[in-house]
Amino acid sequence: MKLFDKGVLMLAAPVFAGHLLSFLYGAADTVFISMLNRQSTDLVTGVGLTIPLNLLALAVGSGLMAGSASLVSRALGAKDECAVERAGRAALGLGAICAVAMGVGFFVGADALIALFAGPSVGGAVRAAAKAYLLGAAPGYAILAFELALLGLLMGEGKTVVYGVAMTLGTVLNLLLDPLFMFAFGWGVWGAAIATSAATLLSAVFILYSVAKEADRFGFGKKRRENDGSMKNVNAAVEIVRVGLPQALSLLVVSLSFMFLNRVIGVFGPVRLNAWIVVGRIEECVLMIGYAIGSACMIMSGTFWGAGNKKELEEAIGRCLKTALAVCAVVVVPYMLAAPLIFRAFSGNSSVVDACAAQVRSISWSTAGVVVSLVAVSGLQGMGKAFSSFALILIRLGLFLILPVALLTAAEMLTFPLFLAIFAASSVAGGVVSALSLIRNAETLTEQAESAVLSVSE
Repeated sequence: MKLFDKGVLMLAAPVFAGHLLSFLYGAADTVFISMLNRQSTDLVTGVGLTIPLNLLALAVGSGLMAGSASLVSRALGAKDECAVERAGRAALGLGAICAVAMGVGFFVGADALIALFAGPSVGGAVRAAAKAYLLGAAPGYAILAFELALLGLLMGEGKTVVYGVAMTLGTVLNLLLDPLFMFAFGWGVWGAAIATSAATLLSAVFILYSVAKEADRFGFGKKRRENDGSMKNVNAAVEIVRVGLPQALSLLVVSLSFMFLNRVIGVFGPVRLNAWIVVGRIEECVLMIGYAIGSACMIMSGTFWGAGNKKELEEAIGRCLKTALAVCAVVVVPYMLAAPLIFRAFSGNSSVVDACAAQVRSISWSTAGVVVSLVAVSGLQGMGKAFSSFALILIRLGLFLILPVALLTAAEMLTFPLFLAIFAASSVAGGVVSALSLIRNAETLTEQAESAVLSVSE
């Protein structure tokens, strides 16, 4: 079997491009914000404190996307067009509700949220930067949930190119508006956030346009195969939530975990904290491998699971896992070697740059384990085994990482090198456990298994 599978890469490439461009949102903001004061750690750290809220919006949107994509792919595998219609109507309604709820919540609770994420050791300048960025980014965070809910419908069909195009449009607009709003208009940190919200809106408009072109298939047009009032429409929404909720909870666990880790790292000083946040931004680029190939694994797993094809399912899983590891090797090694050059673009503080490079060379090799875990989680979601995927996240972050860090912190035995060692070990162990779980679950499918979609169709 080839290490780089062409079929997997064709599905994953547009998603990787989309995630890479999405990363440029944050990277561009970080670079431009650092230009406001190259020696200060307050502005970049303040923006970093809002990452948990960005993850919250991403959690809700990704949950809806995973639920709708899983339902659509299984429905197509089972050749159930009515289930595809119901998935479309349910995704639209759920996306709109979640967007409104988050938009209002972020505006009303801005002060309380910043206080929660900052902790007692963070100063007023950092808090002010965090609040300014949050108020400008809140509309974009809300829109993100809506656009991802609709994107899931297209992802379930295997139309991953739409995501890449949508993110291209948004990124170009963001790069144009960032310097205009921040420097020409003098809006500073708030201007960077407004630019990001405007870019997210443009991406959402393109996704909505792409879904509208298939309005009849997704149950939005005049030609429908069944009546809207059927209880089956409610069942479709429940199925999306059933699959999507564990995905949302998984990302929330990630958000809460890193909120806790931020506070732990803060004890080691502002340079370590600044480096931790900046490296976290860059590491997103590596993790995109897992998200992209995971999307391919979700589509393939859902289709083969819905059709009851065990042999094809197991082969697809093997292809995805091997491709993920091969791509990691190609990306991570140059990243570790070029770390000092990369991080000079994000900080003019030499101490921060040195800390970033040292951190990358200590633990970034273990990111391959996280990538494998992300692929496995997506594969399980495609098969409709959402709570199994959630359990894997809890094991990797909760059992392997947070628990030992918390115990050592309470015992006042945690050092920064020890923290990095635990972080790397948890990544590797989580990847191994996740891959084994995905393979084991695939073995439970029989050749004549009834499609999991039938429970939604009845």
